[in-house]
Amino acid sequence: MLAQLKDTQVLAPVSGKIAQRNARLGDITSSSEQLFTIIEQGRLELRLQIPETELTQIRPGQAVDITSDSDRRLALRGTVREIDPIVTETSRQATVKVNLPAVKSLKPGMFLRGAVTIATTTGLTVPAAAVLPQTNGSIIVYILQPENRVQAQTVTAGEILGDGRIEILSGLSPQDRVVVKGAAFLKNNDKVEILPQ
Repeated sequence: MLAQLKDTQVLAPVSGKIAQRNARLGDITSSSEQLFTIIEQGRLELRLQIPETELTQIRPGQAVDITSDSDRRLALRGTVREIDPIVTETSRQATVKVNLPAVKSLKPGMFLRGAVTIATTTGLTVPAAAVLPQTNGSIIVYILQPENRVQAQTVTAGEILGDGRIEILSGLSPQDRVVVKGAAFLKNNDKVEILPQ
């Protein structure tokens, strides 16, 4: 009788919080069935769907910037823990598991967005408002000169970045000061007023 009673106990291999219960009292189960889903020691993970064409650029340990559409204040950083070896046949995507930091605002089942940085480069960027396309196809910015006068400078623009900035490939140096507000109304040698930030 004691042996039969012992066989009715289900012991979890790890300690944690039960997130999902598939088994009910009196159910008959097999060893292949999942009875419970446990959040191990409160740890949550984000599961990203990555196209197979980009999988070669993902590695365990890479940083992942995490945001939420429902809470704009949420900005976290996780790390790639594991890449599932199977690509889904219909979507041609694989699941990448990302460890999340222990934050009280995260709940199981939330929808989050993850951005994996696959490469970084150093470069020069300016606010998009400073960049002025010209009718002849060139692009200029106005550079602040001595006595608060401005001079048009032709530049070569690169990528438009998501934070309202534009990459400058050539034509500027890091110490150049460019006009942002009202740049479209200027011409060479105009005098400008520098407002305190």
